[in-house]
Amino acid sequence: AKKEKRDPIRLVKGEDIRFWYLNDNYCSKTKNGSGTLGKSCMRYDECQNYLDIYVDNPDVCQLVILTEIQDGEEELKARALIWKTNRGLYLDRVYFTDVPNLW
Repeated sequence: AKKEKRDPIRLVKGEDIRFWYLNDNYCSKTKNGSGTLGKSCMRYDECQNYLDIYVDNPDVCQLVILTEIQDGEEELKARALIWKTNRGLYLDRVYFTDVPNLW
């Protein structure tokens, strides 16, 4: 079966936030210590319950992600929460592996 091609930069919400926070889904460069993503205190399995406030409020909180395909698997390179507020959208801190060459 052919896998669906996904945009490498996209918004996710709900349980997908929990999935992309988990360091098991980070790219190997991150796991090897590159950038700030691999230093996030919320990347561990034992932190998954703390993410309920994001997961349970998709109308207020989503996650913008940057992924890449490595060995047939989609892996995370960067993420940031995006909040819908009464003053507009707010992009929270960006956690990244490296600066991508998107152009």
